[in-house]
Amino acid sequence: MKFCPKCENLLYQKKKGLYCKFCGSYFNKEEVKSKIELAYVNINKNKQSSNDLIEEKEIKKLHILNLLSHINYLQFFPYKEFRENQEAIIKKIEKAAKSKENILLVAPNGTGKTIIALSGLLPVALKNNLKILYLCRTHSQNTRVIKELIKISNFLQKNNLTDIKINGLSIRGRNEMCLNETLLSLKLNPKESMAVCTDLRKNRNCSHFLNLLKKRDGLDKPILIAPEM
Repeated sequence: MKFCPKCENLLYQKKKGLYCKFCGSYFNKEEVKSKIELAYVNINKNKQSSNDLIEEKEIKKLHILNLLSHINYLQFFPYKEFRENQEAIIKKIEKAAKSKENILLVAPNGTGKTIIALSGLLPVALKNNLKILYLCRTHSQNTRVIKELIKISNFLQKNNLTDIKINGLSIRGRNEMCLNETLLSLKLNPKESMAVCTDLRKNRNCSHFLNLLKKRDGLDKPILIAPEM
């Protein structure tokens, strides 16, 4: 992992050499030492015996903490160029998130609102060990978020930022997430699916629901799983 000697942002491997997106400078590999390499050197200088050496896990933790201290929206924007005003909006979102302020964006289709929000918020979330709750009105919007996260993940791997892990969980409607094959095979609308689900649970004809009941009975303080229970 290499960092820019001028601004200390991450460097990317290009044909001309190591490139800093933030300040636009190029460097030779010989000009730049990675932060983790420097950490190893400093540790070895300060330790007098092998018993005092920091364990590999601690070194990796140091590396990740150092890495997180340098990341910004540029590491989470997987496209070659910004559209008009995209970068300015991302910076405002990142700044608002750092300051714990609310921010509202109203923009037409094609603006890239999903990637704008993700690239602005992910660095802040990772640095502070937070999660992002992304609410969508439609399934297509939900799918778009997951697709952008996949692009960001691939972009991180491509740029050797494999220590930065991002995950996304898509929670959708009963028609797409239900495990009951009978309900899924009927291909009903949401209202009809809910009625069938209620009937299956009420008559104890859903094996998945019965498994849930067994787990509930094994708890000291069970929670209410469904009104009919």
